[in-house]
Amino acid sequence: MKKTLVCCLLLSALASLWAEKPRRYVEFGVDADVGVANNYLGLFDVFNRERTIVIDFLRLAESGLQIGATAEAEAFLNINFSEKFGLGFFGGVEVAQYEDVSKELFKLLTATDAGSQNIESVMSAGASAFVNAGLRTSFKFGKLSLGFSPAAYVPLMYIPPPQVSAHVDTGSGVKAEANVDATVYMGLPPDTLFSLLSDNGFHLSSGDIWNTLEGWGLDTSFDAEYACNPRWDLGASVAHIPLYPARLRYGAQIRYNYPLDFDVDELLEDLLNGRFDLSLPELTDPVFYDNLAFRVFRPLRFDFYAAWKPFSTKLIVLKPDIGFSALTVHGYEADKMCFNAGLEAQLNLKRIFSLSLATGYREKIWRHGLGLMLNLRVLQIDLAVALQSPDFVGSFKIQGAQAAVGLRFGY
Repeated sequence: MKKTLVCCLLLSALASLWAEKPRRYVEFGVDADVGVANNYLGLFDVFNRERTIVIDFLRLAESGLQIGATAEAEAFLNINFSEKFGLGFFGGVEVAQYEDVSKELFKLLTATDAGSQNIESVMSAGASAFVNAGLRTSFKFGKLSLGFSPAAYVPLMYIPPPQVSAHVDTGSGVKAEANVDATVYMGLPPDTLFSLLSDNGFHLSSGDIWNTLEGWGLDTSFDAEYACNPRWDLGASVAHIPLYPARLRYGAQIRYNYPLDFDVDELLEDLLNGRFDLSLPELTDPVFYDNLAFRVFRPLRFDFYAAWKPFSTKLIVLKPDIGFSALTVHGYEADKMCFNAGLEAQLNLKRIFSLSLATGYREKIWRHGLGLMLNLRVLQIDLAVALQSPDFVGSFKIQGAQAAVGLRFGY
């Protein structure tokens, strides 16, 4: 009798643990993801039997060379007072970087009779790093769910696309002269930043911290979802709506040019034999600024989606989406806005286990991913991996990858 009672209590406790409740009342956790991508080298190009990397300039002449990397991390605390209202706090960091070497440069390097030509845009590049903290709210009014997330953000670094031009003469070998005009905007004084990146120790004063925080900005994110009927939900989200721009006080402007004079055949032969040593002239001293007010915004993103449930339950959900991004590290120009679209298929077993497959094009990257979620009520684990590349075919050749992990604790 006692064993039966104990078994019943254990089963009751497990049922409570695995119960399909709407949300945890209180939860805290972390989310992190990191990704890299390029449009030329795949994993098997680097790790091959011959242990050699073959660089085809003719292939690069058709597409140019694109390289990018992103990383994000966030810690949060959420309190769900009821199914109709929730409140949360979060803080995190996000970093993005990319380079894009013009295909025109590779076309000239592969031409033997191109003569003398000027290239106005040899390379485009950009980078940004932000620290943020904010408030997350959620509301539910009947079939309508709303969420608002105002946040303060502080830019640590921002590098807009530099101006790079070149004059190339391929009449006899390759003679080139490149001119670079780049500005790096920073939240910390250059000498402090350089000491942090070096091995000289940690030297960060309270004044430096205050000057960095003084340049904070403010934006907000918004999302909405409406349950049209048991089979269809419609939703939209807007991330980082600018309310008040952040400002970077410090900057370093770098201007230099350097000549190159080499024979392509000799260069490739030296590279293959490990004898090539490219000596570049020293850079001119950068010009530092310490009283700037350079305005910086975080990437602005719009997304619209529909969720179709063919069995009128969340067992299987198909979710197409469409949208665009602007004000990214790719620059402020209108032609740099990014079109986004994707499709996700979900298999949900109650609120305990979820499997998702997704494919799409987002911020100039093709991505195909797999996601898993395991919810034990007191602990939830989210895992995701994806193959990605700026080139569609390359996204299946492991030319880039992304990995994400999320942990949630609470009840």
